[in-house]
Amino acid sequence: MGKIIVIGDIHGRLDLLQESLKLKGIIDKNNRWIGENIQVVQMGDLIDRGPDSLKVIKFVHNLKKQARKKNSQFHVLLGNHEIMALFAGLGCDEAKMHWYYNGGDSVYSEWLKTTGREDYDNSWPCLPEFYEDFSPTGFYGKMLLNYRGLVEIDNILFSHGGVVKEIPFNNLDEKIKGIFLKKDLSQYGKGIFSKRGIFWLRDYDEQEVEKINKLRGLRYQVVGHTPKNGISVELGGKLVFVDVGINQNDLPCAITLEGETIEIHTPYIHKTIKSTEDRFIPLVRRDRIKKYPYKNPKYKIGDLIKLFSVSGHKYEVYFKITGIIKDYNMKWYEGEFLYQKENGTKVELGRWPIGHIDKHGRIVN
Repeated sequence: MGKIIVIGDIHGRLDLLQESLKLKGIIDKNNRWIGENIQVVQMGDLIDRGPDSLKVIKFVHNLKKQARKKNSQFHVLLGNHEIMALFAGLGCDEAKMHWYYNGGDSVYSEWLKTTGREDYDNSWPCLPEFYEDFSPTGFYGKMLLNYRGLVEIDNILFSHGGVVKEIPFNNLDEKIKGIFLKKDLSQYGKGIFSKRGIFWLRDYDEQEVEKINKLRGLRYQVVGHTPKNGISVELGGKLVFVDVGINQNDLPCAITLEGETIEIHTPYIHKTIKSTEDRFIPLVRRDRIKKYPYKNPKYKIGDLIKLFSVSGHKYEVYFKITGIIKDYNMKWYEGEFLYQKENGTKVELGRWPIGHIDKHGRIVN
């Protein structure tokens, strides 16, 4: 078993992606791939929130080619943010809204600037040409479709959200591509694209994880998606969380997996732990703690918040707050999403980071 280098969620920070790769000597000072005979896994969510999502997509596309010339592999996983972008590119209204209000607004602003439309209003709704670029045949969509649903290396399973039920492991990438190439909008929010699917999963039952691990002969699973502000080994060494909050913590980070060890490398810490023992290594930079956003909720339990609507469509989204919780070192509103369409109202239980709703929402009661 050789070394595997893992990079967590990047969220539009080209500078931090490059710095993370340099920590392990994967790229040189000119950002060219130099690592030989090595496997690197990026856990998805390359895009949104940060300023350079489009640059990140193009950089990764070129870097994958360079890796092959060095007999190396650069595995890039699909995250839920790439999935939202791809479904938005198909014309799915629900995905368009989810994407824009979950960080896609930063991609739209970057796209307007890149295409010489700086004077355009970057508010919702976005120009049709923007979504066309993220369609399966669009400039950016074609590159995103080459990302992987999951990767298994040395009996370690890598996926953005995690796997807790049986899925078509052997041809998953082809099935995902087929859904987008067939423009099957009905799949958004269902199956592997649901809250319990491999891109959005955040609730883990130890028995479910153990069942999948035994079925596949896995030593453990590695997931991103859930921001832990550190590296966390959980469920008796069955699950390893590696989303350290690279973007919000302004923290380059690379993780090396080898045998039963997990080596954590940032500019501020270099530490090795065992993959077989539950352990949490916090990695939030002290100078960022005071800046961590959205500490104090703007709204209270019982408030009904209008999140957004789609111009030209009878489609509005509300959120009824039923609770305020702290989880994964963040504060969240819990409640009911109310999707009001022409053919009725769909109710979905969920939660959203306080900052998103405080920024975009408007109280209606």
